[in-house]
Amino acid sequence: MATNEKLITISYPASADLSADQYCIVKISSSQLALDATAGGATAFGILQNKPSAAGQAGEVAVGGVSKVIAGGTFSAGGKLTNDASGHAVAATTGDTILGIAIADGASGKVTSMLIDNGGVSA
Repeated sequence: MATNEKLITISYPASADLSADQYCIVKISSSQLALDATAGGATAFGILQNKPSAAGQAGEVAVGGVSKVIAGGTFSAGGKLTNDASGHAVAATTGDTILGIAIADGASGKVTSMLIDNGGVSA
């Protein structure tokens, strides 16, 4: 079961309707939140917790703690994670920026949990 625990969150205005992007990885673009469509984690800011439905509405973004996240592929608990071009969590590979560690196994399109911990660039 996916869980949130001891989240550190920041509110930031959404750039557009992000109501379909809850538990996706987001970035800051032009001083607003946007889905992070740049694979590899280099531009990631955090994980969207709510569903802002219009530009300017506050998006609640987890930047620390254990957060629910949508998986973009299959990975195992304990694995290092980054994001894909859909803002979903995937296993980090060489050169990716590590955004966190999987708390549970992940399967594409399913909500799972990850510890948010920017661990730098994968070896």
